[in-house]
Amino acid sequence: MPPPRTRSSVPRRTFAFHAANVLALALVQLCAIPGASASQWTYQPAICGSQSCASAAPTLAPWQKDVRALQALWRDCGNAYIQMFLAMKGSIWTDVFLFDGTQAEWTALCSDGAAEIRCTAEGRVWHLAPNADDLNLGCPKGLPIAPELEDLTEVTEVAMSGIFGSWSPNLDVNDVAASLVTLQKLRRLDLSDNALVGELHRSTAAAVQIESLFLNDNGLTALDLGGFVALEEIHLADNQLRGPLPDDWSILKNLKILEAPRNPKLAASSLPAAWFAADGMTALETLDLSSCSLTGELPNGVGNLGDLKLKSIKLADNDFHGPAPPNLLTAEDDLEHVDLHNNNLTGPMPAGSSGVYLKLMNLADNKMTGSPPMFTNANVRVPPHTHTPPKYHPNTTQILTCSPTRSCS
Repeated sequence: MPPPRTRSSVPRRTFAFHAANVLALALVQLCAIPGASASQWTYQPAICGSQSCASAAPTLAPWQKDVRALQALWRDCGNAYIQMFLAMKGSIWTDVFLFDGTQAEWTALCSDGAAEIRCTAEGRVWHLAPNADDLNLGCPKGLPIAPELEDLTEVTEVAMSGIFGSWSPNLDVNDVAASLVTLQKLRRLDLSDNALVGELHRSTAAAVQIESLFLNDNGLTALDLGGFVALEEIHLADNQLRGPLPDDWSILKNLKILEAPRNPKLAASSLPAAWFAADGMTALETLDLSSCSLTGELPNGVGNLGDLKLKSIKLADNDFHGPAPPNLLTAEDDLEHVDLHNNNLTGPMPAGSSGVYLKLMNLADNKMTGSPPMFTNANVRVPPHTHTPPKYHPNTTQILTCSPTRSCS
């Protein structure tokens, strides 16, 4: 890797030439050393100087501990191949991982890398968002990754989407998250698209202040969210979640968005009634559990029960049966989207009032009977065979009938 430098002082053309030389040298080294691999990787955080980091720790200032935390990522997850790619790209992470300068130089480096790393005037990292195109890490399985990340006590946002997935698939989610989720100022954590596996344990999730959690596009099987008391949104699409869905998620009193579509291994799970009780997820506004192979009857609370403020309900492509909750469409001041198509719902269509907020109601490919309620400005999609033909309303867009052979679009 090239020596530390001030990025803005290096002409792009000069650096490209230098990177080409580093690439050629790296290729020669990799070809000349039989079996060269990540297992031969040796690196110690440069900020610690000639001492071991354990010995240097008592003398490090808070900003230096932040540097050490970032350099620990390179210590635990770097390898010769990634080093070569960093050199090719001219990534800011080359500078970060080799930095051993002053506080002023570190603050200047943070300013130069504003999109991926931001610091306070004192050099404390508050924003960490490496771009997966610039940094991809190869971490060993079964070991905690960069425990020093717990020193990032001023960080409010960590976005590490995609930086582990290519070089280190199937990492345990706890090995990645353990040093992050307990950071008391962290409000947004994005570990999506990293091929993480396993179950996020309660012990990992103690005293969590995170408000937004993105874990979609991984291979997670379960989450114990008992410690996520401040959580407002969670994104879990395209994982391998297994049922049953936990009743105790009902303690998430601040949760507004729960999105977990396309988790087919939830087969035979039902929708917990506790979530929608008067003392359940009372802040919930958006629920998306489409294409999860869920079954059972829809809880009455899915409608406008108690203090719920649901705006969007997406439960399509499941195996729910029985009647739809009679109060499903009564949230006229809040409800905007209802999508229950491709289930096995029976009985009469739920009654509704002529609210002005509903934009889409899709009840197609079910077995309900009767006429759908009229909604101003709503795109209404209903089963093709009803006892009473659908009617038109002068203030309502066209009511569409849908079936497996007729598109609703």
